[in-house]
Amino acid sequence: MSQWSGLDGVPATRVDAAVLEPWCSAAEVRARVSAAAAAGCAGVRLHSGMLPQVGEWPAGLRRGVVCGFPTGRSHVLVKAAEARFAVDQGAHDVAVVLDAGAVAAGDVNAVLSEVVALRGAVAAPAQLTVVLEAGLHAAGKLSDDVFDALVGAIAAGGADAVATATGWSHWGVGAPEQIRRITAAAPGLGVIAVVDGGAGATGIAGAGAGAASGGDAAAGDAAVPSAADLVAAGAHAVQLTLGE
Repeated sequence: MSQWSGLDGVPATRVDAAVLEPWCSAAEVRARVSAAAAAGCAGVRLHSGMLPQVGEWPAGLRRGVVCGFPTGRSHVLVKAAEARFAVDQGAHDVAVVLDAGAVAAGDVNAVLSEVVALRGAVAAPAQLTVVLEAGLHAAGKLSDDVFDALVGAIAAGGADAVATATGWSHWGVGAPEQIRRITAAAPGLGVIAVVDGGAGATGIAGAGAGAASGGDAAAGDAAVPSAADLVAAGAHAVQLTLGE
């Protein structure tokens, strides 16, 4: 815990550290996983191909991956195969990015169909998390009714949790309002709030400010929500990017 200085008062045990920069070497991946473990984080989220690079995984650290990252535009069967492979490699939590086009169009049936297929690929006890760009609702691109219906479809399809952003969309990562809407629309669904890398990411040694946003600040006129506000709104965990 010596490297953990706090994230707006949110304990490290409710934080997942994301290592998603595609240019990370195997040595850098191992170093960042070790830093997250030393900080007392609950888990680390990697690209699925990075899992074998870690080698011996720190005891007690949850193994998370992303699939179909960051656009979700791969065919659902490709994403399902990637997700199944990640589980076979020991992933505890598989976060699959929903088809961004279907989400932006408010296509509830397409989202439901995709989640059902993904649930078939990620068998319990592995956790199926789906990534929904909540920033689309925050930016007014999705109405309240459509956003709520998408969340309902995610729950009905069998997902265990929803993550609120990839961190790479110019629509941002959403806000407490979206967390509250998710918990109201699907009370049993877990919520992982993705925190922009600039919002306290220096709480872990080796975390780089701004990394989670992918360098795109086009949606950044609004204030970045704090991790504490997101947890207070109902998020069960927060995810921040562990950069250089």
